[in-house]
Formats: sequence, structure tokens, C-alpha cells
Amino acid sequence: ARAHSALGQEAKAAPAWKAALAGGEPYASAAAWDLARKSMRGSERAATRKKMAEFHTRYPKDSQADDAAYYLGWLHLQDGQHDEAVKAFDVLFEKFPRSSLRDDAAWFQALARIEQGNFKDARRLLEAFVKGYPRSQLVPQAKYWAIRAQQLDNPKADVAEAYATLIKDAPETWYALLASTRLHELGKTPPVGFPESPRVRANVDAAKMPELALARELSAAALFPEASEEVAFRIRAVKGAKPALELGHALAGIELHGDAYALAARHLWGQAYTRKDPEALALLYPRAYSDSVEQGATRASVAPSFVWAIMRRESAFKPSALSHADARGLMQLIPPTAREIAKTLGETAPAPADLFSPGVNVRYASWYLGKLLERFGHPALAAAAYNGGPSAVARWVKQAGAQPLDLFVEKIPYKETRRYVKKVLSDAHLYRSFYGDGDAKAAPLALELPAPSVKGIDF
Repeated sequence: ARAHSALGQEAKAAPAWKAALAGGEPYASAAAWDLARKSMRGSERAATRKKMAEFHTRYPKDSQADDAAYYLGWLHLQDGQHDEAVKAFDVLFEKFPRSSLRDDAAWFQALARIEQGNFKDARRLLEAFVKGYPRSQLVPQAKYWAIRAQQLDNPKADVAEAYATLIKDAPETWYALLASTRLHELGKTPPVGFPESPRVRANVDAAKMPELALARELSAAALFPEASEEVAFRIRAVKGAKPALELGHALAGIELHGDAYALAARHLWGQAYTRKDPEALALLYPRAYSDSVEQGATRASVAPSFVWAIMRRESAFKPSALSHADARGLMQLIPPTAREIAKTLGETAPAPADLFSPGVNVRYASWYLGKLLERFGHPALAAAAYNGGPSAVARWVKQAGAQPLDLFVEKIPYKETRRYVKKVLSDAHLYRSFYGDGDAKAAPLALELPAPSVKGIDF
């Protein structure tokens, strides 16, 4: 059934699904789950809700049963059925007390109350969330929306200090950016999240490190995969922040930014975000391949900060990055998209291998980002389109109506795209505040979403 379905042979898949459903465990539950997920990818929301409800009722001991209860609540929320969403999430709490989805469900329960306009109940749920799930990655958003619920309930409430505290506590997050924007809206100056901008470590010269001589030559020859292989064992041997900083800055100095970033992500996370060490921040927010980025961004009228933010999320600064979907290079372009860009520019299409070249990859991706910004008029929508596709984003904006940016982003249907937009915009904000790339004094993030142009880039 799975093989036929993957090949688009639904007529042949149907009897196989039927046989699997009648075949007893574990085949029946596996087939039921596959069919429920298949339905979820389609447009029959009512049918999907029915399948999810039947699944967690019929197969309560299956490892996917809590997922079914969660998705049922999520689908109700997407369709504006807020009371039903709250009840579905209550089922998750009652029947699956050890589910890893409990904090997500608790958050979406609160979001349902916000959408209903029940701001007091939403604030109560969000404050309980912070106390009940203190180690959850969702704490910054629970804090932001608790403040926002208070503000919506009482527009005269004094919330400036709460927003400022959120910025100080979680300066690298999307919610710090939103808090900063809300403070601007109140006529207040947001606090600085990081006291010092990223700083290259002094007295680190890779040219004087004989152990990096070969990696230096390979990188200079643009043989980035080979250079990364050469330093891999040295990275694995690092223990502790001090040697990580030393090696990381040496690697960045020979343009192995991806390896330096990976090293910092493994060893310097606390150093950067808790201690706010500028040398650690420099490895996590590098101005990688700056010549290519600044040239490509200038030609496309895109802020370099936005290009670096996309690059950070797409490839973690590795020019040799290759995904299962054949997305290539720093900005993860797929060959068909590159061919369309080349056709529009009136150029010969680059060979797929050419997309691993930083210059080619960044130039094409910057042009594409510029066209997305032209069509959608907002960096959040452009980032969503880069990840989820222009057609999907145009549909989401139409369905959302007049929702403000913060609420729109929380309800992006694709979980991957929802996370992507939050990370890209927060990263772009940090790059801009750290380095001032020409738009450092730009207006705060617009909270009102424009209507996308009907015409414009659609690939």
C-alpha cells in the first residue's frame, strides 16, 4: 500500500490498505495512521479530524495515539473551532500524561483562548505554562503572549517592563524581536539584548598554525568538503570553551565558517547566550563569505542581514551542504529553481555542481529573495515563501485575513515553516543590530501584513 501510494497508484493502493486494516496488529494501526496522515496532507479537514479521533480512541496504546489527539486539537484550531480544540487537547492531557506533546498542547490551548478574545483565561493558562513547563523551549513565547494577553485585555496596562525583561532573558529569540517591536509601539526604547557586538578573537592566526596548513590551502582552493574533512578530527578532539574559541576563530579565519559554527554550537552555546561572550557570538553569527553576500545583496536590493539569516538556517554556513531533496550550497537552492532564475535573468543555467560555489549560490538566492520581497512586501512572508513556497504563503495570507504578524506566524500550518520564519527573522534582527549592514536604523518590524501581489515570482 505504501509503495503504490508513493508512486501515485491510488487505485492499486486501495485494496492493500483495506487488507492491512483488516489484518490485525500491528498492521491495522500502522495503516490507519498512514491514512490519517495522508488525509491530513490533503484538503479534507473534516475527514481528517474523524480519522484522528477514531485512531486515538481505537488504538490508545499505539505510539502515535497521542499524536492523533494532538493533531485533532490542532486541526480544530486551524479551522477556528476553538472550544473543540481545547477539548481535544484536554483528552491528550487526560489519556496521555507522559506525552512529549503536552507542552505544545498547553500552548495551543492558550492560543485558542487568545483567538476567542478570552484574554484573562489565556493569560492564566500561559502563566501556568511557565510554571508547569519551566524547561520547555516554548517558555519565551508563553511569556510574550501572557504579556500580550494582558495588553489586549487592558490597553492601558503597564507592560513595558515585562517586555524589556523578556528581551534580556531571551535576546536571541523571535519573541525578543516581537517584544522590541511592541516597546517601539509604546514609544519606549527597547533594552539591548547583548551588551557587546560579536568580536573576532585577537591573536589567532591560522597561518601560524602548522596543523591547519593543509586545510588552509584546501579552503583557498574552494575545496571546502576536503578542507572540512581535514579538520574534522581536530574538532572532535576539542573539549571545553577555551580551545573551542581558539580553534573556532582559526577556522573562521580560513573561511571554514560552517565548521567554526558547528564547533560553537556544540561547545559555546552557554558562553554565547548566557554569558553573552562576544567572541562566542562571532562564531554563531559570522559574516560568512562577506564579499559574495554583500555583492549579491546589493544587486538584489536585499539587506545582507537577511541573506545571512537565511544562510544560517539553510546550511549553517557550509557551502557543501546537500539535502535529501537535492538542495545545494549555502542557501540550499535546488537545480530546478536555479534553472528558472537563470532563465528569468537570460543566462545559461548553472550546472548543479556550480551551486556549491558560494558566489553562484548566493547571487542566485539573493535575486530570488529580492523577488519574494517584491511580491510579498514583508520579510516574514518572504522567509515563509523561501521555505514553504510562494503559492502556499499567498493562500495562508488570504485565509488569515487581517490577523497581525505575531498571530499569523503562530498559525502557519507547516510546523517547519513556522519555526523557520521565527528563526530567520530573529537572526536577521540580531545581524542588523550587531553589524549595522545599511538598514540598522530601519523602522521596527511591521506588525500589519500587506496583501501579496497577485503577480510576481511563483516558483
